Amino acid sequence: YYAGELKEKLALRKLQEAARRVLIGIRGCRDPFKFAQTSHGEFEGIIQDLEDSGTAETLHGKEAANTLMEDVNEHHARAGKGPEISWGINSLDRITGGVARGELVFIGARPGGGKTSAAVTFSHHIAQVQMKPTLFITLESPPKAIIRRLACGNTKISLTHYRTGFFQERDIPRLFGEVTRLKDSPLFFV
Repeated sequence: YYAGELKEKLALRKLQEAARRVLIGIRGCRDPFKFAQTSHGEFEGIIQDLEDSGTAETLHGKEAANTLMEDVNEHHARAGKGPEISWGINSLDRITGGVARGELVFIGARPGGGKTSAAVTFSHHIAQVQMKPTLFITLESPPKAIIRRLACGNTKISLTHYRTGFFQERDIPRLFGEVTRLKDSPLFFV
């Protein structure tokens, strides 16, 4: 059991490191095609290593066809019920169909592009509203800063007031309510 857990953590660490290299690479990139090729290569190499070690699941031929049929049937049964997991933003759900269970989502953009704000919004909705297990991996901000932003967003408390400690009288009960909601939600931070 623990060996499997360690393999998963190692694979996650490799993906996190690859994502960091990709984010660093985009800063000085002038050729989008070359950047896409390099980024794809980063992740493809990790997937190949996982397949070679037996950590990743690979499907071929009949197995792939059977998997596709099961997936088609599962999604057909959901027709008209909306996305399996909602982003929490209706227009985004209409465009993407929501998030599939087990799907790994990377959000990338230039600095100041709203990556963290979007990820906090999505994570809140998926973990705290839909009660679906959600792993939030932050490459630039410490988890404590993400949790602070989540709490301020959910309670409508000014991040400036939070950082300076100047809370209004009504803020403290709202923060304690957020502590309870966070404690009971399946939201994990790395």
